[in-house]
Amino acid sequence: LGELKGALAKYAETVFATLQPHEQLAFPLVMRHLVTLGQGEEEAPNRRTTPYREFVADDGENAKTGARGFVDLFIAKRLLIADSDLHGEVNVSVAHEALLREWQRIREWLAENRDFLRMRDRLDSSLKLWLSRGKQKDDLLGPGLPLAEGEKLLKDFEPSLSQAQTGYVQASITEEKRKHRIRDRIRYIVMAGITAALIVAVIFGVVSYQQFRRAERAKIAAWSAAILARSARRNC
Repeated sequence: LGELKGALAKYAETVFATLQPHEQLAFPLVMRHLVTLGQGEEEAPNRRTTPYREFVADDGENAKTGARGFVDLFIAKRLLIADSDLHGEVNVSVAHEALLREWQRIREWLAENRDFLRMRDRLDSSLKLWLSRGKQKDDLLGPGLPLAEGEKLLKDFEPSLSQAQTGYVQASITEEKRKHRIRDRIRYIVMAGITAALIVAVIFGVVSYQQFRRAERAKIAAWSAAILARSARRNC
């Protein structure tokens, strides 16, 4: 069995060598679509099914240049398999899971991409929940680590994300911005209310002080008048 696995890895490297240079450069992108991490401490690499359309570059998608040629050749050489689902969607996956563990090129790639796979797998879990519950806003990525990871994936690895993943992260960012605007509006209203209350308090204080001063002056004037009146009576 070990010899067969070794032969499979050698065969994959031989097929890889026949790719065009720009197709070889698509290796990391293709693997990010086709590999996931297993459960447990070892986090063994497992195959992941991805729609074929994710490897087809749209106009201007330079990052995906070569991905289609890579996938097509590996399908032709039986290293990848393509199947159609009930909806006619063509999906691609690794034909032999042993390839993920034995091919040295994948093992080296895996050592550098575990963090991406962990973040992407967490994003997948949140995305599935969001879709299963009818795309409720409460199931979008929340502030803190979940949204920060989503933004990092979108910024650094967008070509390696599916359309659904990209849409989910963008919807989460949009919702967080909406909540932020609401918080800013509430903060503005509260601050405006506090400012208005302070202004009213200041005006009330000034008016009260002025009334107090007038009352004091009237009191002093009355007191002075009483003294003058008493003095006048004594002189009489």
